[in-house]
Amino acid sequence: MKNSVAIGISEDNISWLRGVTWVAPMSKWKAHLGVDGKPMFLDYFATEIEAALAHDVAAREFFGDSAICNFDLPSISTEIRKSFGCHGPGFMLG
Repeated sequence: MKNSVAIGISEDNISWLRGVTWVAPMSKWKAHLGVDGKPMFLDYFATEIEAALAHDVAAREFFGDSAICNFDLPSISTEIRKSFGCHGPGFMLG
């Protein structure tokens, strides 16, 4: 799989974090990931950091050591993954 997050951060995004976008009508942060050139919706979150962590979990699930993440964490614990509902690559492609 190609790691589409390597493309970078959109200029019109108000977040400085990868895979995180503010959705004004919902007043929430959206976590998303690009896989093989297709956008993958992860979920909506109350905080920017939660969305960024969800992005990082998904990126590591799909891309392993080549994942481009927001945080320099060698691994994300099972507890954190479960709290975001990330038990495997069962996210919605959009």
